[in-house]
Amino acid sequence: MRVLCAIFLGSTLLLAVSSAAKHCDWQPVFRILPGVGGEKARDVWTAGFSKDFGSDPLLFPAAHFKSPLVEEWETLGVQLVKVSLYSYRQGTEVRELIFDGKGSDKMNWFSKERLISSPWTDLKTETTNIFSIPGEVRNPKAPRSFRSFYINRNYRGCPKDEGWLVVGEGGTVCNWEKRDPRRPHILFSRKSTHVNWTTGQLLACAYSGKMSRQRQVIPASRGPPGSPTKDTLHVLESRLQSTEGDTHSLLSQLAEMGFDPRVIMSQRQAGSQALDPGVQGPISPFQHRAAQVAPEVLQKKYEELVARVCRTESTIQSLKLNLVTLQAEKDLRGKDTQGANEQMAAAVEAYDREVKKLKGRQERLQRDVEEAENRRETAVLDVQQLQNALEVSNTEKIKEELSRESSLRASLEESHATLLTRIHSMEGVVETERHEVDTLSSDCNVLRKETMQARDDLKKEQMIREQMEELVRTLRAETEIREREMKKFVGEHQVNQRIVADLKRQNVELRGEAENARRILQEQKEAYHQLEKENQEAHEALKTASGEIAKLMSDHQQALKVTLTVILLTAQK
Repeated sequence: MRVLCAIFLGSTLLLAVSSAAKHCDWQPVFRILPGVGGEKARDVWTAGFSKDFGSDPLLFPAAHFKSPLVEEWETLGVQLVKVSLYSYRQGTEVRELIFDGKGSDKMNWFSKERLISSPWTDLKTETTNIFSIPGEVRNPKAPRSFRSFYINRNYRGCPKDEGWLVVGEGGTVCNWEKRDPRRPHILFSRKSTHVNWTTGQLLACAYSGKMSRQRQVIPASRGPPGSPTKDTLHVLESRLQSTEGDTHSLLSQLAEMGFDPRVIMSQRQAGSQALDPGVQGPISPFQHRAAQVAPEVLQKKYEELVARVCRTESTIQSLKLNLVTLQAEKDLRGKDTQGANEQMAAAVEAYDREVKKLKGRQERLQRDVEEAENRRETAVLDVQQLQNALEVSNTEKIKEELSRESSLRASLEESHATLLTRIHSMEGVVETERHEVDTLSSDCNVLRKETMQARDDLKKEQMIREQMEELVRTLRAETEIREREMKKFVGEHQVNQRIVADLKRQNVELRGEAENARRILQEQKEAYHQLEKENQEAHEALKTASGEIAKLMSDHQQALKVTLTVILLTAQK
């Protein structure tokens, strides 16, 4: 029975085939490298197989890797899937998750239901809001948050987000996913439980081109038993071609730094004519020329050059180990023909020559880098001299501006003195106006007090009016009583006729007086409204309003006295 097991190692997913269910020989089928940029890891996994991601991970150590077996997942009968987080700084595997791969496809095996074991004790018991390979994508047209291979516990605002594992690919929503500028970068919990993404103990799978010197040497590739030697030679040839391609890219960058590409190409053609047309010719040393290049560009190109040289050294070491493997296979098998031995010797000799040439080119490149650094220092000195000359010219301009400013200041001082005299005169006017305003405000206060007193008097008059109306109603009731009494005393009609006539006349007089009282009250209301209107106009002309209000008040009081006198006389009658 064939058993397929998969592993995701530190950024590498491995697939293995074994004859027993209890044993798995892991084989890489997928790898994510932090900081390499390019296409997102989630897109590489979900997309179909591409030759750009199907190469040997040892041939392309600084890129993502995807095996064509991933696209045959459902037909392989996968039994186990292992996700392993590998730290390049420590050189060891630090975390491991195992999933049940039976009946799964390449997307649904990464789930909580299929989890068999994990380094986090609470992963099976705690609730999770996201546990998938696609993870989370906000607005595909304008992405802001890319988190794949995502195991998250909860969202409670960015500072309180908690989880176990995430592959960040350039998200900008939360600060915790922007702390590591590399794209992609892998974060996971160093504790035995979930952590807070902002304040918790996190560990990142660290890989960077700048740290390539500290990485372990790439191990030699070992083919399965019985593999023909020509396959290994093909691998060697592929690696040599990859190295030559990197060197071509290096020459292109040097041309951007200011070196003459025509000299480089002529030397390349001269070197390639002396070689066999069937073999890719090595690149000859280049001749550089001095050029005015910005120091920042030189610094950037210098760092890229150092990183590429380090990667070339790692590839050379891998090639050496592969040669040792070939020699060991040759000694163990002892079945190679004389022609194969001669071919191997020729290949080894050609390889040694190429390695020596590459080392010589590397030394020349290092010397060229030193010369570029010297030119950079010279450029810095030139910039300083230009800055000094610029400061001198700026000083002369500043002196001219100071002379113009001094003349302008003198004219401004004269205008300022004139303005001060005007201000003094205006202060006297303002003081006079201030006294007048104080006088007006005091008059206004007196007027307000008088208005309040008039309102109180008006309230008293209204009370008197109500009393008089009550008296009128009482008189009307008495009149009705008298009329009823007159009906009862028919016999005394002649005697009481004059009394009735007098009472009728008095009733008419009372009604007339009541009408007069109402008319007087209406006039008082109109006078009161007129008084309020004049009170508003008094703010504009206080002195004139004071006399008019005093006159109105006296008229009003006389009218009240007359009205009261009439009412009292009527009441007495």
